Amino acid sequence: MKRIVLLGATGSIGQSTIDVVENHRQHLQISTVVAKTNVLKLAQIAIKTNATFAIIEDETKYQELKTLLNNSKIQTAAGKSAILEACQADHHEIVLNALVGAVGVEPTLTAIQSGKTVALANKESLVCAGKLIIDAVKKYQIPIIPVDSEHSAIFQVLQGESSESIKKIVLTASGGPFRELDYTKFDQITPEQALKHPTWKMGKKVTIDSSTLVNKGLEMIEAKWLFDTKPEQLQVVIHPQSIIHSMVIFKDSSVKAQLSTPDMRLPIQYALSYPERWDLEGIPNDFLSYGSLTFQDVDSKKFPAISLAFHTLQSSSGMGTVLNAADEIAVSAFLERKIKFTQITHFIEKALNYFNGAEINSIEDFFHLDDQVRRRCTEWLTSI
Repeated sequence: MKRIVLLGATGSIGQSTIDVVENHRQHLQISTVVAKTNVLKLAQIAIKTNATFAIIEDETKYQELKTLLNNSKIQTAAGKSAILEACQADHHEIVLNALVGAVGVEPTLTAIQSGKTVALANKESLVCAGKLIIDAVKKYQIPIIPVDSEHSAIFQVLQGESSESIKKIVLTASGGPFRELDYTKFDQITPEQALKHPTWKMGKKVTIDSSTLVNKGLEMIEAKWLFDTKPEQLQVVIHPQSIIHSMVIFKDSSVKAQLSTPDMRLPIQYALSYPERWDLEGIPNDFLSYGSLTFQDVDSKKFPAISLAFHTLQSSSGMGTVLNAADEIAVSAFLERKIKFTQITHFIEKALNYFNGAEINSIEDFFHLDDQVRRRCTEWLTSI
């Protein structure tokens, strides 16, 4: 029995994880569920999964959580320290980190230092603090198993292969809702339009990042750390059908890819079942139903995020933190209609230039730089 701490239980990844666990109760058990603010949904999930612990990050909602679970045996807690304690506790073996944003960095690092296997959906852990995380992985000999569909695909493709045999990693992107939209109309894009992703059902932040392709830029940085590759070994191509989740080109020019109908249950289940594969019903895999599989180059004028990510990969260790913090502030501002769609990447570029050369050598460095970037970006917003 694998016991799981589920960080981000109320989000889309959390919900898919619960589905996977329900279908494999003989192998999996959710011991702790964690959410940021959605206390009612957290309480419902805790009861549904028969969890031992329920933790709400927002301490002001602790009493409400306690009241909601008063008639159960589920133990409750609140705050950042409670989340970190859960990541260290002995009553589980796996931490599935599905938190959104930089808030996921410290739980990932804490889990690794505590000897827990990390199933990682929080790409910001590696984007913001890749060196710190990978150094901890090497020191404590703890595996990170990726949950993002693209990185799961690469992870699966590389089973039995050596990193030295990799020529290029090709990350696929659907292209989002504006793949075919003329660039002259990008300034008119509304939050409602950007939140209509053609393939995946995700949270608001990730959906906006997918529409700007910032999400793919973050995934490039994550891939660099996960698979120990150089920037020139990474490529992004538009694949609208989202059937091929990523590919690896090897030195002998062979190409291996992982294909499936887009459904996050598959990479989640693989992360939890690894190194085994378990039955997963409800995902069609009839090649005739796929039709044509097509590929396009990324239009850098429409989607400058890929170039910004390449710049970040070639820069100092703190630039991932800068890119991510600036993006989080910019996406929130766009959703609140304070800036235009095109200003999201302009905002990121301004932050990368301003903080050029920033370094991170400790978790304290990360917290300090992340705070600096957010403060500066918030100041810039007031002048727009």
